[in-house]
Amino acid sequence: MRNADPDAFINTAIEVGSRALRDGRGIGALDADQRLVYLISEAEVLCDMEGIDSFLDRYFPQWMEETASAFAEVGAAEIAVALRAIDADTIHEDPLLDRANDLITSRAGYGYEAVRQAVERRLTKRSP
Repeated sequence: MRNADPDAFINTAIEVGSRALRDGRGIGALDADQRLVYLISEAEVLCDMEGIDSFLDRYFPQWMEETASAFAEVGAAEIAVALRAIDADTIHEDPLLDRANDLITSRAGYGYEAVRQAVERRLTKRSP
């Protein structure tokens, strides 16, 4: 795994995550490295297409901390803070949700290269 291509890993993680959801297994079937990629990708796609409510419908509350941590790891600290501020009491607070959605759709603080670098760091830590 140490020599795995980060771009191939990213593509595979998204495919595996999509398949896991379709098959009803959920993203718990992914390993932590795959979830880093998949949760960021899902947040981007769902916020772009349907809004953050659709992401929350699928992943709140179980996957929110891991999603926030994934964004923090790729340098998107502001997104991480916004996601961590969403809880059961504020889940319907439009300004907070709108802010988080805007940060995610604008890719505030990160881009593909940051995700790629995070994956590369994780892959080098895996056992050969």
